[in-house]
Amino acid sequence: MNRPPSRREALSTLCLLAASAALLPSRLAWAEPRFRLRRLVESSLGLTLWLDLDNAPFPAPRAPWKDSTVIVFVPTRARFAPDEPLDTVVYFHGIKTTAQAVMERHRLREQLHGSGKNAILVLPQGPVNADDCRGGKLDRTGGLRRLLDEVRQTLLASPMDRTLAAWGINAETPPGRTVLAAHSGGFRVAANCLDRGEVDVTEVYLFAALYGATDVFLQWIDAPTAHSARRLISYHDGDTTTENTRNLIHNLRQRHIPYRYASTTREVAPEEFVRDHVIFLRTQVNHDTVAFAGMALRNCLEASSLHDVPELRGAGKAWAATVSTTEASPAEALDTTAEVKTADR
Repeated sequence: MNRPPSRREALSTLCLLAASAALLPSRLAWAEPRFRLRRLVESSLGLTLWLDLDNAPFPAPRAPWKDSTVIVFVPTRARFAPDEPLDTVVYFHGIKTTAQAVMERHRLREQLHGSGKNAILVLPQGPVNADDCRGGKLDRTGGLRRLLDEVRQTLLASPMDRTLAAWGINAETPPGRTVLAAHSGGFRVAANCLDRGEVDVTEVYLFAALYGATDVFLQWIDAPTAHSARRLISYHDGDTTTENTRNLIHNLRQRHIPYRYASTTREVAPEEFVRDHVIFLRTQVNHDTVAFAGMALRNCLEASSLHDVPELRGAGKAWAATVSTTEASPAEALDTTAEVKTADR
């Protein structure tokens, strides 16, 4: 009787196939149907896949970037039962960098793994090392929906389906909740995904990223949803993000939408971080480190509505520390009582 391949055998097969595809002439390697796995790495944290996808942000018309890489990470502890939804965290990197560099520097895999959430990470490659915020195909209507649909279809395609069977990801795994996180210039593609991505996004985390599109974030927070409520957590660190935070708070007040603001002179208690749906935090850490200083993304995820990994269910919140905003002089804290005369456009 033929036995199913072991996880190690399945991983070895995938690695060989990925290496073979890389050695083929380009016109043969990418002929349809093409093998979409460029690279695979397994570690104690989980499985990291470098995929080549048609619905990646690039290439796109009138854009010079051609890299169609989308990185997907599946944490070691994640397990999906037949009726277990596949929750997804999508992270948009900022300008002048790459998806892989941000994944490593911002410790994205470590933070998702440490959060104890039963979710996968999707990290699309944006403009490569460029001072540009365009999202390519993700700026189009339905762009995010098509990308996540293709990620799912690719994970279920042979031979990857045999590898991911160890996690329980198969054709019976239903789509789950979607969280968007953005650092710095990644705000633009995140806003476009909210506005026209055709995905019901549950939560948004902005790490020194509120450089504009405050009207989009406001409309998203205030729109009817199938979920109990949407959540926005935004860290601001400079003149532009601070001014836009004032604008957004002003408009939230006009619509009587509750929010919590933490200046640099106090902390947010864990129960507040879990309970409140709109939270603004002032940070004094370096702009490039906002997303991972103090494990900021992990803290957001731990307090999120994403499903816990099976071993943590019923055990309560694993996160017991406070969310601290770095101390600064009172003059540097945002005066949330100030009247805002001009809204962001």
